[in-house]
Amino acid sequence: MQKTVTVGGGRRVRWSNKAKRRALAVMYPSGNPFLDLCMWKGRFPARKAQFCTEELKTNMAVAFQLNLMEAGHRVVSWQGVRRDESENRKNARLFERIGRGLYAFRPLVEWTAAQVFARCRSAGMRPNPLYLQGMGRVGCMPCINCNKSELRAIAARFPAHPARIAEWEQLVGQCSKRGYSTFMADAHPAKDRRVVFADLNIWARIEWSKTSRGGRQFNLLDEEENSTQGCSSSYGLCDQGGLAVALEEGFA
Repeated sequence: MQKTVTVGGGRRVRWSNKAKRRALAVMYPSGNPFLDLCMWKGRFPARKAQFCTEELKTNMAVAFQLNLMEAGHRVVSWQGVRRDESENRKNARLFERIGRGLYAFRPLVEWTAAQVFARCRSAGMRPNPLYLQGMGRVGCMPCINCNKSELRAIAARFPAHPARIAEWEQLVGQCSKRGYSTFMADAHPAKDRRVVFADLNIWARIEWSKTSRGGRQFNLLDEEENSTQGCSSSYGLCDQGGLAVALEEGFA
């Protein structure tokens, strides 16, 4: 039975002895930094708790830069940030002093995604193959923030990845106080953990990704849109001469 404690007018689940034993039985290094971090946290990242970016990207880069500064170097961090990427980046500056001896330079800050791909094309550079297969993000597979169409494309083209995520959900769930954890966390009105997990596990989210807006009706064009043979790009790359050829050539 889950134990709860009242904190600041609310109730939080706390560790029971049974939950501790369950977590310790599986909490061993997996060799995958992301999975190890999630097991240590007892949960997967979320939009408001994106510790994967913080721990595995930002903190490591900052530590490297600080070591250079301590060695007497002036550091200029080049960042591929664009203002139209998100609301949080709309005021990003081209050049910015972050601290003594540390600066940020963002040469693409005023560019659009189309301009970036056009510049690469003019230099004879092909885009990451995943951009031609319905992916809007190519860092993680999948990213916890991926949208419906991207999750749908991943499930159709790369079924091994959802299968891997399902295994991770079981493992991370064992390391959780509640006994479950879902890769794509979301607000949920139900209190029964079995109901929450049944609605939000990776397979349930993939089924949700096949629905139209509102999540109630399946998209009748879904099968055609997710053909594993053709080019599908959210950036309009398929119509730009020669780029879709990469798909046909196996991305050689």
